[in-house]
Amino acid sequence: MTDLVVTGPPALDLRWGQTVHERDDARYERRFFPQTHQQEADGYLHPGIAAAALISAGESSVDRPDAIGSVAIHFEAPVPLGMDLAALVGLDEEGSLDVALRIMEDPDREAEPFRIAARGWVEPRPARAIPDEGRYRALATVPVPEKVDHDLYARCFVCGQANTQGLALQPGWHAPDTVVTAFAPSEDMLVDGVLPRTMIATLLSCPTLWACADQLESAGAAAALLSSYEVRFFAEVSGTVQLRTVGLAGEPTEGMVHGTSALIGEDGRVYAAATASWELTDDVPAREPGRTDPVREFSPMKGGRAERHSDPAWGTPLPGRRETAGPRSERPGDRDDRDAMATPIGRPDPAEPRRSLGGSEDDADGDDVQR
Repeated sequence: MTDLVVTGPPALDLRWGQTVHERDDARYERRFFPQTHQQEADGYLHPGIAAAALISAGESSVDRPDAIGSVAIHFEAPVPLGMDLAALVGLDEEGSLDVALRIMEDPDREAEPFRIAARGWVEPRPARAIPDEGRYRALATVPVPEKVDHDLYARCFVCGQANTQGLALQPGWHAPDTVVTAFAPSEDMLVDGVLPRTMIATLLSCPTLWACADQLESAGAAAALLSSYEVRFFAEVSGTVQLRTVGLAGEPTEGMVHGTSALIGEDGRVYAAATASWELTDDVPAREPGRTDPVREFSPMKGGRAERHSDPAWGTPLPGRRETAGPRSERPGDRDDRDAMATPIGRPDPAEPRRSLGGSEDDADGDDVQR
């Protein structure tokens, strides 16, 4: 029995298994266990939390985590809560950290197939120039609009007023295509007095969609699903700074809306900026309507191999929560079988079509995948 470990600020509470599976090609994987309230759409993982998990995995792979300049992610499909997830990390040909979030299809099978739900890369180098800096700085001193309760994603971890365990950073409209939310970081958002990159990436996804709310209404779309997301980090954020998240709508394209966002200080400094593309959908995503718990309860499993204890970069073991023994075999041959069935990790292809919610469909290999 092995304790889980927790990384990032207490408000995020990113939970991981201790076992690290190393591979011959320098990639490794580690189990990730999000909690039920870390959602955006009901029953689906908040994409900002997915970004935070990939940053956390990347930070443990470099000598200087504070040198990470950006994270970019392409989402294949919404990530359902209650599934077996793992983060995979490797180096690509350009020296960037190749990262992915993997969904296990059947954890009770000895050689279980899996699919990649989100894939992208973490850049361990300084970020590029700040885009739209003048527009962001102009929003640092405008009157803060009143926060608005909303029905769409009302239980969202970041901006939902109905999520009692969330951050409750509801949007306020400065203009039809601009949202502004002010906040002072609470102690549980910080690590060593600093707002970490994992928290910043989580905060900046929602404003990119709320800025496009009028475009959703004009298109007659019920909701939208995040397709691609990039966050660039420009400066360390002290926990004593008065902050704002701001969002700006871009020009829509067929079936898509595009927004940008930034984390700014009320002194006008831009600390991070994000770009996002959202796919319009006719249905509000929901999984198991009326049920708050995931389909398969949080029950991390441990294989038969000896455990490799966590590197300090992965955080302190989480007291009182342990992995429970499961039927899954961890024989070396099983690992080879799983590798053969894996979707290759690589840089996202913006032209690649994204899988939709609901029902089931055949994956690229012809296997039936339950959504």
